[in-house]
Amino acid sequence: YANLFLAFVAGLILDFSLDTPGMHSMSFTLVSYFRLPLLRWLSSKEDIAEPGEKSMGFLSFWKYAILLILIHHACFFLLESFAFFSLPTLLFRIFASSLATLILCFFLERFRR
Repeated sequence: YANLFLAFVAGLILDFSLDTPGMHSMSFTLVSYFRLPLLRWLSSKEDIAEPGEKSMGFLSFWKYAILLILIHHACFFLLESFAFFSLPTLLFRIFASSLATLILCFFLERFRR
């Protein structure tokens, strides 16, 4: 439960600083909720303290990262639009933001210790 609480608080901090009422806190909390089940499902190892390519393997880690990033962005943009009014635009925003985030994560993963 500590991860859920920390995710919620981190989201609230972003919500207050960016004036996005509850969107980040909901998205972060949802990602935190799915984090452990996805980690158990995708990893062959029992205990992973810090997910990464080295601890999980290349393919397992990137499946994990893609799923969590898609969950976060889908939740965030659905809350932002609050409707399926323009579904192609919504899907494009989710895909484009997820791709940009994945590229950033890829480069950050390369510079990890």
